[in-house]
Amino acid sequence: MSLELKPKKWAGAIREVTLGAGSRRPLTVGGGNGLPLHTFEASFPHRPVFALEITDIAPPRWIDAVRQPWTAVLGQPAAAARRAVDEFGADLVMLHLVGTHPDRGNRSPEDAAADVRAVLDSVPVPLIVKGPGAGPSRTRCWRAWRRSARERGWCSTRPARKSTRPWPPSPWLTAMCWWPRAPST
Repeated sequence: MSLELKPKKWAGAIREVTLGAGSRRPLTVGGGNGLPLHTFEASFPHRPVFALEITDIAPPRWIDAVRQPWTAVLGQPAAAARRAVDEFGADLVMLHLVGTHPDRGNRSPEDAAADVRAVLDSVPVPLIVKGPGAGPSRTRCWRAWRRSARERGWCSTRPARKSTRPWPPSPWLTAMCWWPRAPST
């Protein structure tokens, strides 16, 4: 007995987005017209990308199997980002600023901005920054990161919003991508 696949047409399409400019390695994602990983039903012009999450503090709840590859760089975001790109082949890096949460260290926005700058200086790939998820500290952190980025000529983007609610609508959507501004022509 053989398995007969019946292709399903998906009416939607995924928008193509290029992350990175200037000294960042450009990375194009999206552009597909089918359900994720259904290459037998649709075309996907770009391969899936590999992103790794790093944190600003040593995560206390990580089990030993997860902690082991990162042991020498836990709590050092710039070194962890270099390891993610150089040793593990990450196409982009997400810096999760766990330590800025009031219940997980309450690090200052200036410390968070310094971590963001250090990671940006250490790797050539696009960077996603995920905030603490707590209201007041999230706002203070965003202001510090954006001020720091503007001073250095970096630009940022955030996910497009479809609703009229204030952005971000939930703590898990608090991420931005950072890269140098493209030279004007």
